[in-house]
Amino acid sequence: MIINQQELNKMCLEAQENMESIGIKFPNSPLSFKIDGRCSGCCARCTTRIRTATKEIVSQQIKFNPKFLDATSVHSLWDVIYHELCHAASPFDNDHGKEWQELADRCNKAFNVNVSQYYDDPDNSYTQENYCVECVNCNRRYNKSVRRTKVYIDIASNIQNYRCPHCDGKVFKAIDLRLE
Repeated sequence: MIINQQELNKMCLEAQENMESIGIKFPNSPLSFKIDGRCSGCCARCTTRIRTATKEIVSQQIKFNPKFLDATSVHSLWDVIYHELCHAASPFDNDHGKEWQELADRCNKAFNVNVSQYYDDPDNSYTQENYCVECVNCNRRYNKSVRRTKVYIDIASNIQNYRCPHCDGKVFKAIDLRLE
């Protein structure tokens, strides 16, 4: 699914309005949404700038990985948008703490989404924990990620750029480890 900045802003603002309609409050600070190529290793990330002395929230921004946006389905994008907005609505919570989990549960029930602590694409299940690449020449397998939330498209979109360190072969195939 290819999405531009304007479409992404519209979806995020709609989700934010939906959350506010069920009583979820956001801090009174600017909240922006951005497609950012430097947001790697995850699907999206919510960052909050807090003035240390006063504990005042200065600004919040949700950055989206463009590779994720190109590879995901609309339903999975909604899941991630709500996930990140739960972070924005609970800026003092410890990552996926109790407050975040309560907000996620409310969103899941109200909006028929799957907000969870880890990215789970129900359409494709393209997490790198489930996949590896295999060299066609020597049959050696390589896992290209150590981060759980890194999406499979990182392998699929760049598979032609990989070379086997053992035989210098250039042809790889993706292997679904769950089917073995």
